[in-house]
Amino acid sequence: MSDVLEQARANVLNRLAQFEAAAFRFGQQVRAVLDDLPAGLPVPHTIAPAFRDGYSGTGELVPGADSKLQLVFTVQDDVDSAEAVVAWARHFGTTVEQSPYPDGALFIGARGSHGGLEILATGIASSEQLAAALEQLAGGDE
Repeated sequence: MSDVLEQARANVLNRLAQFEAAAFRFGQQVRAVLDDLPAGLPVPHTIAPAFRDGYSGTGELVPGADSKLQLVFTVQDDVDSAEAVVAWARHFGTTVEQSPYPDGALFIGARGSHGGLEILATGIASSEQLAAALEQLAGGDE
């Protein structure tokens, strides 16, 4: 085997080992979050682990660096999406992010973390639903 081919093979095997280690760590983080889901908060319709590579500050590819766990609240849930995301935002100690859809609905989300893993609680709501959920939250703090 040529030196060039051997070096290419070694590079691929090294990269594969990094990927496998990152995927294993991500799985362990997700398991820890699932074991520690807080009682009393709305249960999401879907819990979606997302393993994604990211980049270091120097531009180097880092396996799994942009991984996250998404908690999805949908209109089929028994719980109102806006109330659910607001409750998770309160748990995370953060605010609700919002992005408008062309039809007037809002994509809403709250970001937090657990054991170094980013968690994103998301849903779709009208601006009225979000305002009511935020008002209810403010009223509960008095």
